[in-house]
Amino acid sequence: MLPAEREQYIITFLKANKKATIHTLAKEFDVHEATIRRDLNKLEQYNHIKRTHGGVVLNDTEVWDELNFDDRETSYYYEKVAIGQKAAEFIETNDTLFIDSGSTTLHFARALAQKSNLTIITNDIHIA
Repeated sequence: MLPAEREQYIITFLKANKKATIHTLAKEFDVHEATIRRDLNKLEQYNHIKRTHGGVVLNDTEVWDELNFDDRETSYYYEKVAIGQKAAEFIETNDTLFIDSGSTTLHFARALAQKSNLTIITNDIHIA
């Protein structure tokens, strides 16, 4: 497939799916992720798409969709685990915590499993 064809198919894919990761696009078009990155760079130069952390959305939407939770949770996984573990070091027995939703705060909550007698209030179903 020619690069120009693939770029058009990427636009079509994004119109149907609203967003995509580089990994997803590489699998969809059976090419290396570096190839997709080159295609996305070109599409971004022409202002057709908006690159996001680890992914891409069409540029014709007024509201930018985030990547789904699973993709956000696994991006920078080791860094998020390290942040969660470091933050958990500051928590003491009988503390009360408000934990907001998010992929990094999920790793923080998991690190708290070693602690005892905590009260945790959250709006995140994954943390709850």
